[in-house]
Amino acid sequence: MNSMRKIGFSRLRVELLFAALVSLVVAYGCHILIKEGGNYYLDGLVASEEYMYGKNEKMSLLFQDYVDDHGLLLENTGDILHWCRENKTSVTLYNETTQGLYSYYSFLGSQAQISTVDEMAFEVSGEYATGEFSVRFADGTRVRALFYYDRIYNYYNYFYTASLFAAGISFLLVFMMLIARKVNYIRIMDKELKVLEGGDLEYEVTELGRDELYQLAHGINEMRKAVLRREEEERRNAQANQELVTALSHDIRTPMTSLIGYLEILKMGRYHSEEQKEEFLEISRQKAFQMKEMIDKLFEYSLVTGKMEETYHMERMEIDTILSAILDGQVSDLVNEGWEVEENLSGYTSENSVMADVEFFQRVLDNLLSNIRKYADKSGKVIVGVKEGENEFAFSIRNKVLHEEALGGSTGVGLKTCQKIMEAMDGSFRVEKTKNIYCVSVTLPTVHP
Repeated sequence: MNSMRKIGFSRLRVELLFAALVSLVVAYGCHILIKEGGNYYLDGLVASEEYMYGKNEKMSLLFQDYVDDHGLLLENTGDILHWCRENKTSVTLYNETTQGLYSYYSFLGSQAQISTVDEMAFEVSGEYATGEFSVRFADGTRVRALFYYDRIYNYYNYFYTASLFAAGISFLLVFMMLIARKVNYIRIMDKELKVLEGGDLEYEVTELGRDELYQLAHGINEMRKAVLRREEEERRNAQANQELVTALSHDIRTPMTSLIGYLEILKMGRYHSEEQKEEFLEISRQKAFQMKEMIDKLFEYSLVTGKMEETYHMERMEIDTILSAILDGQVSDLVNEGWEVEENLSGYTSENSVMADVEFFQRVLDNLLSNIRKYADKSGKVIVGVKEGENEFAFSIRNKVLHEEALGGSTGVGLKTCQKIMEAMDGSFRVEKTKNIYCVSVTLPTVHP
């Protein structure tokens, strides 16, 4: 059972791990698709001179409007940097008269990079720019300008962020789709357990797959069946007890009625002689002992059925030891009492053993031999036999019934007691009746050396 649980748990882990791996692969593919697709698209725009020239031209017009609106001079670097950051555009200005080069980067600090270069150096700095434009400041100074549209490079980050977000969403969606069957199964089990909680133990919990959830559902079903079997067994026991009490009360009423009648005769002195008085007293005594025997058997039956809830003290017993105890004890007593006993003891292997509670197994044997003394016909043989199957050892006693009325007068309490004892020890107790032949078989599971 533990190995099955380990297998189930392992399978469930593998299924969840597989779902996670598939979800990761899909998420990674989604991330790469959006990121690389965006990069491909943006690389195309950056490589397009027409697109970049249009953007830079638009930036130059906006910059010229900004300069005009604020009356800026070339020296107003702080205002120019502010415009660059606002519009995500870098600007390089070149004053041919002073050979001053002013570089404003939208992604750097608050200071412009100012240097003195010749015209050739300025043209080299514009190698990656698309188009050269002219800007006029408030004092009339006109400079050559190169614009770099930085905003397009931020789009790379936007696509990257979008790819990560899409990857996370796709991971969750795919993972939930893959484990949806398990989640639905858990919901089904939850509903079915509520049905069981309501008392409908006949309702069978759905068993799906071969993982840990299946093992859980299977275990619940096994527990449900065990409860049903126990309830059925309790119902049968209650019915059997009721029948037993009914039969026993009828059997006790007969000797009790006779006992009361004889006691009334004795008390009122309605006997004719001392001999008759002694006869009535003896009959009363026998009826009292008969009732006591019935009550003792009922008490023993109650003791055994109560012990069913306890643990039997099972011990390993050699088959040879059991047979020696039976033959040297009870069977030899029968022989001494005048019974003819036939022993058929060849059908077993002496090396094997059985597991039994010694005290209660002895009660079974005592009951069987007691029944022989009461109900067996001495003119017939008492046949004692043993037989060993693949996994059980059987001991049987066969005898001829004295007369049908004698057997019918039995309450059956002793046989029910024996049956309960043997079932509690994982054995069996069987009774066979054919005309005037009565056979009792007792079996116990064998323990191989």
